[in-house]
Amino acid sequence: LPKGSKLECKNYQVFLTILNSYGFKHITKGKDRNCFYHEKFLRGIPHLTMYFEEPKNARRLIPDPANEPDFDAISAKYPIP
Repeated sequence: LPKGSKLECKNYQVFLTILNSYGFKHITKGKDRNCFYHEKFLRGIPHLTMYFEEPKNARRLIPDPANEPDFDAISAKYPIP
């Protein structure tokens, strides 16, 4: 996450609030169910995090199961060197 982000917290609910404020989305189906992801937080591509927006009001985004990524298929198609 961007420098200065406060991810050190002892309360899980506070952690979820921080994830939601940065726009992380909750996966509701498949092997990665109950995980979170963000389009600008990808393994092997750390420079994308500089495009994170300022934290917003911490509202959980409405899940969209039809458009959730399949990380197993992505990893198989685009392996990290």
